[in-house]
Amino acid sequence: MRGPGSWPVSDRQSDYGKNKHLYTYSIEGRFRNGLHSWAHGAKGNLREWLVFHHQIEYNDFLTCCGYCGGTFHFEAMPAPGGKFLPTVRSDAFRASVIDRQYLRMLENAVKKSGNVPAKANAEAFLSILRNRALAWKEAAGIDWMSANNPWPGIRLDLMREIIVMLCDELKSGKNTLPRFTAMPLPEAQPIPPEPKLAAVMEDFKAVQEFPYRHWRDIRTGDGWERQGLPYDGCAWYRKKIRIPDGWDKPVLRIGAADEQAWVFCNGKYLGHHDGWNQAFRMELDNVSGGQEAEIAVMVYDSMNMGGIWRPVTLHKNSEDAEKNRNGINQDSGWKIALQPFGRKLDVFELVDGPLVPADAGLAEAQVMLVPQNYAGLKVLSEAESQLVIRNLQGKELYRKNLGKITPYDTKKFVIPLKNIQDNVCDAVLITAGNEFARFRFYRIPRWQPE
Repeated sequence: MRGPGSWPVSDRQSDYGKNKHLYTYSIEGRFRNGLHSWAHGAKGNLREWLVFHHQIEYNDFLTCCGYCGGTFHFEAMPAPGGKFLPTVRSDAFRASVIDRQYLRMLENAVKKSGNVPAKANAEAFLSILRNRALAWKEAAGIDWMSANNPWPGIRLDLMREIIVMLCDELKSGKNTLPRFTAMPLPEAQPIPPEPKLAAVMEDFKAVQEFPYRHWRDIRTGDGWERQGLPYDGCAWYRKKIRIPDGWDKPVLRIGAADEQAWVFCNGKYLGHHDGWNQAFRMELDNVSGGQEAEIAVMVYDSMNMGGIWRPVTLHKNSEDAEKNRNGINQDSGWKIALQPFGRKLDVFELVDGPLVPADAGLAEAQVMLVPQNYAGLKVLSEAESQLVIRNLQGKELYRKNLGKITPYDTKKFVIPLKNIQDNVCDAVLITAGNEFARFRFYRIPRWQPE
């Protein structure tokens, strides 16, 4: 899995004065390329995978700053007396080696076993881990990757116990665990390229047809991620602003929109700006004092933080706007609608993953729905939703009314498991009378060492 620029080893030392320290992107290597590479089918020792975007980097302590965050990226730091102190990253590295040893143990047991049903169950379990490791959706704009776990939510001790029990099943023929269902790798959902003006204009026509009440509240002056929207792609902002009396051709100043923005006022296209950290101004030349201006802004963001993340102000004239003085703050009162352009960004799952200890009395679930279009946004905003738990025979075991699910907001709820005896169940989300999403979860018995 190495790229052409990779170093042959991952434990080199770099020199700074009389002290030496070990340096590696251990967590990045473990999660984004180590077990991430394993999920894609890579073989071999995990140490060979400790690369950052398939390239190992080494920096001296005093020059390691900015992007890499200083000491956060170090395996060990020099201490008095010529000793080293391990860092959190060092602990993560050791844990990752253990994770890989368990995975190799199960893979080897599958190869050696002649027990066909047990092999199929073990391979299905490994497919669940691969799916979970790759389901963090970075390319889709929603990042679920945990800095402490390559399989977000799944307890590492539970994962290791399952592997031990699967190895025992492969050897002894016992049926201790539930029968797992193989899962395919998640579909790639790349962030669409920046839209052309014609596409923006066409989408703007659709935006105007839907009333504000179906849109989510948002504020400017802060990014999407800090407001519970871990998203990359296109989104529309809308707001109605009353122009003060006596103002002619006021100017809207946007402190910064990450990365690009297309601005409209009362249906008229005003212009485009490209520059994630730069302020820009738009003259509202089609409104005057005492009138109402309906502002619409499409923002496109391809990675990391996005949205109108610096303050928006309204100014009487261009001179005031240019000098950013005497402005009226407009950060509150905005509405937002995402435009996924075909990407399936819905989240409906157990917070701790599909593997649940059999003696757990409760499980926490979460749902976040991203409608594909503005008509879907309207339906979702008005519809009631229900959670239904069924066994594999289709028998209903539990039902819960979730009420209305606000689009783009993560809603968490508790599922009582005490009276559910089946070890494999499907959770189904029903919205407006139709099945909207589903996931499967498994009740895992406690490992009993002999």
